[in-house]
Parts: sequence; structure tokens; C-alpha cells
Amino acid sequence: MKLKELLIISICLVIPLIFSLFLKMNFLITVLASLSISAVGLYLLKKNKFAGKLLAAASTLGIFMAVGNTVYWILNSIIMIAMMYFYVTTDNIEDTLFKIIVLLTTVTIVGLWNEKNTKEGFLQTVSNSLTQRGCQDYCENKKNCKYSVGPKDNSRSICKISQGTNQNAGARGANVQIWRNKNYVEVFEKDNGTYSTTSRGAQTKNIKTVKTNMIPKRVRLEGEVGDQGWGNRTNGLYIRGYNGNNIVFNKSLLAPRTRYYKLISGEWEINPNNSRIDRIGVFAYSRGWGHSIRAKNVKFTVVGSK
Repeated sequence: MKLKELLIISICLVIPLIFSLFLKMNFLITVLASLSISAVGLYLLKKNKFAGKLLAAASTLGIFMAVGNTVYWILNSIIMIAMMYFYVTTDNIEDTLFKIIVLLTTVTIVGLWNEKNTKEGFLQTVSNSLTQRGCQDYCENKKNCKYSVGPKDNSRSICKISQGTNQNAGARGANVQIWRNKNYVEVFEKDNGTYSTTSRGAQTKNIKTVKTNMIPKRVRLEGEVGDQGWGNRTNGLYIRGYNGNNIVFNKSLLAPRTRYYKLISGEWEINPNNSRIDRIGVFAYSRGWGHSIRAKNVKFTVVGSK
């Protein structure tokens, strides 16, 4: 084996460990790294079968590490079964690597879609050397964390926290402690009504107002929306957080260009100053002559801290 090939193999073997130990492993980054390793392995197989086998093992290791960072046990099981099926039923390593590349590409596309559209379902690794209490304190100080997953005893180990607007703690492991942040607040509301404005001047249609007392940190808004179907688009569906007469946060969704309805959604990090709100308002707004908006089946989630 040439020195150049040996160097490439060594680098590829440690890439998953680098993401895990030093870069606070991210699901998509680790999957992309494993995809790159598989591609390099497929290329090297033409010159050295042993090198290809090592890289196949490295890409498999990367996948195992990536799925271990998600909270979807069904997805994890499907990926694991598929990987094992490839190894058992495929006659040569070239075909195995090719199938792994196809699987990784599919997982990456699904992961990117999930990251863009839901921001949910993943535990974020924040440290590799926190105690149980330190992990809990980190979660509580984030103000948008519901669960921390840390060491069960007083040793220093990996600390993960839940993120998003639909937070889960994942599977309960033998050597980890799942802690629920008592200061975590989640406000979820939905409205099944239908609301519309005419095209005669600026108009506002109130959809939902909810009283609360919290420090909001993340908000998600979705609904079936449409505009007048022509001309300039209408900035239509809004969600705001208020403290008295002051607006603490203000987010909106641009109405899609359709005479009917289309499901749209958005999710945002908000309130970097940790201001408190006393109510949340959701409304549809059309800005003036020639503009109109329709909205129905609107729902929203605001998460934060007491």
C-alpha cells in the first residue's frame, strides 16, 4: 500500500471521531462525512481492496454515531437494519459501498428537509465532559431546553440537550440520566377557523390571543394560507409576543401566490435579550388596496422559560 493511500485511510478513519469528540457531533455533518468516506472508499477499491474495506467500516461507524444522536428510534432501527442487510446480502464490497452511498444520500436529503422545515427531533451535544449537575444547569440556563441527557453518576461525560418546538429525550440508556427542566414552558394553540380580508384597504383579522407569563426563546407558526393570486405578494400571517404595549418579538409568513390554500410554516429563534411577555397574538394582515389574504387551520408553538 502506498504512503498516500495509507494517509487517506487514516484521515478517513478518524473523521467520525473528530466530529464526535471535538466538534460536538451534528447529525447532518456526520452523515455527510460518512458519505464522503464511502465515496473515497469506492474510488480506492479499484487500487486496493483492503483500503476500501477499511473505509466501508469507517463509513458504517459514522452512520452508527450519527443515528445515535437522534431521538427517532424507528428511523434509527430502519437505518441499522438496512446497513446490516447490505453487508449480509451483497457479494462484494464495491456493491456494498454503492448501496451505503445511496442510503446516506437519502438520509442526508431527509435530514436537510427536517432541518429546514421542522427544527425538531434532535439532541444537541453541548459537551463531552460535564457532570450530571453541570448538564442540568446548562439546560436550565438555555431557557429553551426541556430535557438534558447526562451521566448517571457524578463522573464527567457527554451532555446532550433537547432542542426545537417538539422536544423529546430519546431512548433511556443504562448509564445516562434524563432530567426534565421544570422551568421549561411550552405554549401550543391551534384554531380551526377560516379568516379572510377584502382588497379594500389595510385590514387585520385577529385569529388567536393567548395570555401567558414567560421568557420566549423559539416560535413556530404554520397554517393554510393564500393571497389575492396576482400582483405583489402579501405578508400575511403574523405572530407577536407582547409585554404590555411593547412588542417583544414579531414574525410573519409570506402568503403563497394562490387563489386557494397552501400549507406554510416557519420557525425562528427569538428574544436574545430574554424579555418577558404577557400575551401572544396571531393575526392575518393585508396591507392595502388590491391585497387580500385567507388563512385557516392555524397553529403555533412558543417555547421558553418561566
